[in-house]
Amino acid sequence: MQFSTVLLALAASASAAVIPRDGQGQWVVNMSLGPEPQSVYIHAEFTSDEYPEDKKLRSTCVEAPNATLPVAHGCDRAAFDFSFDGKTIKLQQNLPNGITVFGEAPFEGGNKYEGIIPVTSAIA
Repeated sequence: MQFSTVLLALAASASAAVIPRDGQGQWVVNMSLGPEPQSVYIHAEFTSDEYPEDKKLRSTCVEAPNATLPVAHGCDRAAFDFSFDGKTIKLQQNLPNGITVFGEAPFEGGNKYEGIIPVTSAIA
C-alpha cells in the first residue's frame, strides 16, 4: 500500500511538471515594412488568461522617419512599445493589472510578418 501511494504521488508530480502553464499571454502581430525606407507599421493584439479574446488589448505603432509626414516612433497606446532591428521584433506592454510583459521573435526577412509572439518574461 505504501509503495502505491508513493508511486501515485510521484506520477502526479511528474505529470504536473509536463503540463504547460503559459498563462502569461501572447500577441497576434501583423507588421509591414515600407514603402518608405526604414518604415515599420505594426499592429498587435494581446491576449492571456486574464485578458481573453473579448478583452484583448489592441495597439498600433508606426516608425516612418522618411515619410512625407515623418514619425520617429509612435504608438497609439502609451502602455505598448516595440523595437525592430531588422532581425528581431521585440514587444513590451504594461498591462492594466500592473504587470509589464515582454516578448520577442526572429524576423525571417521580406516586407511582412504575421504571427504569434509569446510572452517570454514579465515583471510586477
